[in-house]
Amino acid sequence: MEYLNIALPKGRLAVQTIEFFKKSGIPCKNIDEDSRKLIHIDEENKLKIFLVKAADVPVYVEYGAADMGVVGRDTLMEESRNVYDVLNLGFGACRMCVAGEEKYFGKTDEIINKRVATKYPKIASEF
Repeated sequence: MEYLNIALPKGRLAVQTIEFFKKSGIPCKNIDEDSRKLIHIDEENKLKIFLVKAADVPVYVEYGAADMGVVGRDTLMEESRNVYDVLNLGFGACRMCVAGEEKYFGKTDEIINKRVATKYPKIASEF
């Protein structure tokens, strides 16, 4: 039998996803979220869990290295990969906001040529 390959982002979302899997009857044995290992194998349940950077999860799925992945919608929007957004699991909420000097509040015409620092340039440019 082949393995089911699942890509998860390192960190809090991986912990929440593994808990979700366990509550759903998928035991996820031999997975240490604190390990630096890329691939965690559960031989008994035929699972391979890839713990990667969030931005890499859609890449693993798009290119077939993973059969499925769990990642935030913010990452899907920013990465624009050819993958399906199948289901909202109801955890790992992300909130985006714009911060700046109070004098610019409501005056978008005055910030046209200002530099914006962001982890999400695509989403920010569409704002």
